[in-house]
Amino acid sequence: MFPYIIFSLSQSPVFSLYEEEIKFTQAAFWTDPNDQSAWIYYRWLLSRPSISGNVDLLNEELQLMNDLIEDEPKCKYPLLAAIWIQRKLPQPDQNYINQIIEKLSTLDPIRAPYYREQ
Repeated sequence: MFPYIIFSLSQSPVFSLYEEEIKFTQAAFWTDPNDQSAWIYYRWLLSRPSISGNVDLLNEELQLMNDLIEDEPKCKYPLLAAIWIQRKLPQPDQNYINQIIEKLSTLDPIRAPYYREQ
């Protein structure tokens, strides 16, 4: 139902609704950062064209992920989100991405080859 509502509105209310939903997912991250469903929804929200082209918003989200990584160092989802957000930026920082991949590989060694291929 949510995508139908979004696509039936004009562009500016759409962005506002997405921002509200992003804030909703952020609250979920701080409540339970290992809840996979919040991360899936968050990634879907950030993949929307009206959001993915907003560099200021992406930078804010990257900063939030860095804060969450600092507070929850053993949670892989903010690390994955940080990589994904960084790659959405016009000029991704490959050194930062490599550092995060190494953290992920240490945290989740079984999936290390997968992370390194991304």
